[in-house]
Amino acid sequence: MEKVTVADLLPTLEKTDFKLDEQPYSSLFKIYQKEFLEISVSTGLIHADALALAGDGTPVVTSHRERKKRICKCKENGIHDCNCNRYFSQPDCDIGWDSSRDYYYHGYDLYMLVDSQSDLPVFPHFSCASKHDSHGFLHAFFIMKSFLPEYSVSKVLLDSAHDTMPYYQYVN
Repeated sequence: MEKVTVADLLPTLEKTDFKLDEQPYSSLFKIYQKEFLEISVSTGLIHADALALAGDGTPVVTSHRERKKRICKCKENGIHDCNCNRYFSQPDCDIGWDSSRDYYYHGYDLYMLVDSQSDLPVFPHFSCASKHDSHGFLHAFFIMKSFLPEYSVSKVLLDSAHDTMPYYQYVN
């Protein structure tokens, strides 16, 4: 497995143009944008022209083990530990570490960008559980910038998982 650093990932994502209509959640995001974000901006709860963004990831546990099903007949033939292919009902789930509870979990990571002045969500982003928050922020931030180009960020508040020089240089 190749390790990708924040310094490598940041310029790559910064140049990427994410297309909303190419995402599987595009219709859900459009509803969220119309029924929540636009109303929050129009009522002055969220200031789209000067967002004070805060971001953090949280575990979303889907099950206590991988959801997989045998597609072979090995078990019926008395072979209980075969290496045959399996069907995974949630192939984008994986194993992550929940540092606040000190345990591994199976599921997703929800990286939430919120307006720190109102504590209202601006951009939720699901990814695999194994994604570290330093990478989760970059994906959520640059996808948000593509989907909400009229929003302007004036401040960023992040925890120590994001304490790396490329962040400081980019924000500066």
